[in-house]
Amino acid sequence: MCNLKNIYCMVLFVVMAVGNAYGADATARFVPQPSGAVLDNSTGRYWAADASTPMFDSCTGGKKTWVAAFDYISCLNSNNYLGYNNWRLPSMRELASQNIPITEKEGSLAAWLNGNGFQKVRSSYYWSADGVTEDLAVAVDKLWSGYSHTMSKASLNYVWPVRTGP
Repeated sequence: MCNLKNIYCMVLFVVMAVGNAYGADATARFVPQPSGAVLDNSTGRYWAADASTPMFDSCTGGKKTWVAAFDYISCLNSNNYLGYNNWRLPSMRELASQNIPITEKEGSLAAWLNGNGFQKVRSSYYWSADGVTEDLAVAVDKLWSGYSHTMSKASLNYVWPVRTGP
Protein backbone atom coordinates (compact mmCIF):
# COMPACT_ATOMS: atom_id res chain seq x y z
CA MET A 1 0.00 0.00 0.00
CA CYS A 2 1.32 3.44 -0.88
CA ASN A 3 1.91 6.05 1.79
CA LEU A 4 3.84 9.30 2.14
CA LYS A 5 7.08 7.45 2.82
CA ASN A 6 6.66 5.57 -0.44
CA ILE A 7 6.62 8.20 -3.17
CA TYR A 8 7.87 5.58 -5.60
CA CYS A 9 4.38 4.06 -5.67
CA MET A 10 3.14 7.08 -7.61
CA VAL A 11 5.74 6.46 -10.30
CA LEU A 12 4.84 2.78 -10.37
CA PHE A 13 1.14 3.54 -10.86
CA VAL A 14 2.06 5.56 -13.95
CA VAL A 15 4.25 2.75 -15.31
CA MET A 16 1.49 0.21 -14.77
CA ALA A 17 -1.20 2.47 -16.24
CA VAL A 18 0.80 3.13 -19.40
CA GLY A 19 1.63 -0.57 -19.74
CA ASN A 20 3.63 -1.89 -22.65
CA ALA A 21 3.14 -2.44 -26.37
CA TYR A 22 2.80 -6.20 -25.98
CA GLY A 23 0.23 -6.29 -23.18
CA ALA A 24 -0.23 -9.88 -22.06
CA ASP A 25 1.19 -11.37 -25.29
CA ALA A 26 4.21 -12.99 -23.70
CA THR A 27 5.23 -14.94 -26.80
CA ALA A 28 6.06 -11.68 -28.55
CA ARG A 29 7.40 -9.89 -25.50
CA PHE A 30 9.56 -12.36 -23.52
CA VAL A 31 11.93 -14.44 -25.64
CA PRO A 32 14.18 -17.07 -23.98
CA GLN A 33 17.78 -16.87 -25.20
CA PRO A 34 20.29 -19.76 -25.56
CA SER A 35 22.51 -18.03 -22.96
CA GLY A 36 19.96 -18.59 -20.17
CA ALA A 37 18.64 -15.04 -20.25
CA VAL A 38 15.23 -13.80 -21.39
CA LEU A 39 15.00 -10.85 -23.78
CA ASP A 40 12.21 -8.40 -23.03
CA ASN A 41 11.31 -7.08 -26.48
CA SER A 42 9.35 -4.25 -24.88
CA THR A 43 12.43 -2.77 -23.22
CA GLY A 44 15.44 -4.39 -24.91
CA ARG A 45 16.71 -5.63 -21.55
CA TYR A 46 17.97 -9.12 -20.81
CA TRP A 47 16.85 -10.70 -17.53
CA ALA A 48 18.31 -13.80 -15.94
CA ALA A 49 15.78 -16.54 -16.72
CA ASP A 50 16.33 -17.99 -13.23
CA ALA A 51 14.89 -15.38 -10.86
CA SER A 52 15.64 -17.30 -7.65
CA THR A 53 18.97 -15.56 -6.88
CA PRO A 54 20.76 -18.80 -7.78
CA MET A 55 24.15 -19.94 -6.55
CA PHE A 56 26.67 -19.53 -9.37
CA ASP A 57 30.34 -20.44 -9.16
CA SER A 58 31.53 -18.69 -5.97
CA CYS A 59 28.40 -16.49 -5.73
CA THR A 60 26.18 -17.51 -2.84
CA GLY A 61 22.47 -17.59 -3.72
CA GLY A 62 19.36 -16.95 -1.66
CA LYS A 63 17.77 -13.87 -0.18
CA LYS A 64 20.06 -10.92 0.45
CA THR A 65 20.19 -7.59 2.23
CA TRP A 66 20.29 -4.58 -0.08
CA VAL A 67 24.06 -4.14 0.28
CA ALA A 68 24.66 -7.88 -0.21
CA ALA A 69 22.56 -7.69 -3.41
CA PHE A 70 25.16 -5.40 -4.96
CA ASP A 71 27.95 -7.74 -3.81
CA TYR A 72 26.09 -10.66 -5.42
CA ILE A 73 25.82 -8.79 -8.75
CA SER A 74 29.53 -7.94 -8.56
CA CYS A 75 30.31 -11.63 -7.99
CA LEU A 76 28.16 -12.64 -10.98
CA ASN A 77 30.06 -10.16 -13.16
CA SER A 78 33.45 -11.39 -11.89
CA ASN A 79 32.42 -14.92 -12.90
CA ASN A 80 30.85 -14.02 -16.28
CA TYR A 81 27.36 -15.17 -15.34
CA LEU A 82 25.65 -16.62 -18.45
CA GLY A 83 28.66 -15.45 -20.47
CA TYR A 84 28.36 -11.75 -19.59
CA ASN A 85 29.90 -9.37 -17.07
CA ASN A 86 27.54 -6.39 -17.32
CA TRP A 87 24.75 -7.52 -14.99
CA ARG A 88 23.31 -5.00 -12.56
CA LEU A 89 20.58 -4.59 -10.00
CA PRO A 90 17.47 -3.29 -11.80
CA SER A 91 15.80 -0.03 -10.96
CA MET A 92 12.32 -0.04 -9.49
CA ARG A 93 10.98 1.13 -12.84
CA GLU A 94 12.71 -1.76 -14.65
CA LEU A 95 11.25 -4.33 -12.25
CA ALA A 96 7.84 -2.72 -12.68
CA SER A 97 8.16 -2.89 -16.47
CA GLN A 98 7.58 -6.66 -16.26
CA ASN A 99 4.14 -6.14 -14.79
CA ILE A 100 1.07 -7.00 -16.80
CA PRO A 101 -2.54 -6.93 -15.67
CA ILE A 102 -3.26 -10.27 -13.98
CA THR A 103 -6.73 -11.70 -13.54
CA GLU A 104 -7.63 -13.99 -10.68
CA LYS A 105 -7.99 -16.79 -13.23
CA GLU A 106 -4.37 -16.33 -14.37
CA GLY A 107 -3.01 -16.56 -10.82
CA SER A 108 -0.18 -14.48 -9.44
CA LEU A 109 2.25 -12.29 -11.35
CA ALA A 110 5.04 -14.70 -10.37
CA ALA A 111 3.08 -17.66 -11.76
CA TRP A 112 2.41 -15.79 -14.99
CA LEU A 113 6.10 -14.89 -15.43
CA ASN A 114 7.08 -18.51 -14.66
CA GLY A 115 4.82 -19.64 -17.48
CA ASN A 116 6.26 -17.14 -19.94
CA GLY A 117 9.98 -17.71 -20.28
CA PHE A 118 11.19 -17.29 -16.72
CA GLN A 119 11.96 -19.85 -14.03
CA LYS A 120 11.66 -19.77 -10.27
CA VAL A 121 10.12 -16.30 -10.02
CA ARG A 122 9.19 -16.06 -6.37
CA SER A 123 5.93 -14.69 -5.01
CA SER A 124 8.02 -12.36 -2.93
CA TYR A 125 9.98 -9.11 -3.01
CA TYR A 126 12.92 -8.31 -5.27
CA TRP A 127 15.46 -5.59 -4.54
CA SER A 128 15.74 -2.62 -6.84
CA ALA A 129 18.86 -0.46 -7.09
CA ASP A 130 16.87 2.48 -5.73
CA GLY A 131 17.94 3.65 -2.31
CA VAL A 132 15.59 6.06 -0.53
CA THR A 133 17.51 7.03 2.58
CA GLU A 134 20.56 5.78 4.42
CA ASP A 135 18.44 2.98 5.90
CA LEU A 136 15.67 2.42 3.32
CA ALA A 137 15.57 1.05 -0.22
CA VAL A 138 12.85 0.02 -2.68
CA ALA A 139 11.75 -3.57 -3.28
CA VAL A 140 9.11 -4.67 -5.79
CA ASP A 141 6.43 -7.26 -5.02
CA LYS A 142 6.10 -10.05 -7.61
CA LEU A 143 3.10 -11.76 -5.99
CA TRP A 144 0.00 -9.90 -7.15
CA SER A 145 0.48 -6.21 -7.36
CA GLY A 146 3.96 -5.53 -8.66
CA TYR A 147 3.89 -2.48 -6.38
CA SER A 148 7.01 -1.02 -4.87
CA HIS A 149 7.58 -0.83 -1.14
CA THR A 150 10.20 0.92 0.94
CA MET A 151 11.98 -1.48 3.24
CA SER A 152 14.89 -1.53 5.60
CA LYS A 153 18.11 -2.23 3.72
CA ALA A 154 18.65 -5.00 6.29
CA SER A 155 15.57 -6.88 5.00
CA LEU A 156 16.17 -10.08 3.06
CA ASN A 157 14.84 -10.11 -0.52
CA TYR A 158 15.61 -11.80 -3.83
CA VAL A 159 17.91 -10.39 -6.50
CA TRP A 160 17.01 -10.53 -10.21
CA PRO A 161 19.93 -9.54 -12.42
CA VAL A 162 19.32 -7.50 -15.57
CA ARG A 163 21.58 -6.21 -18.33
CA THR A 164 21.30 -4.07 -21.42
CA GLY A 165 22.58 -4.96 -24.86
CA PRO A 166 23.08 -8.11 -26.88
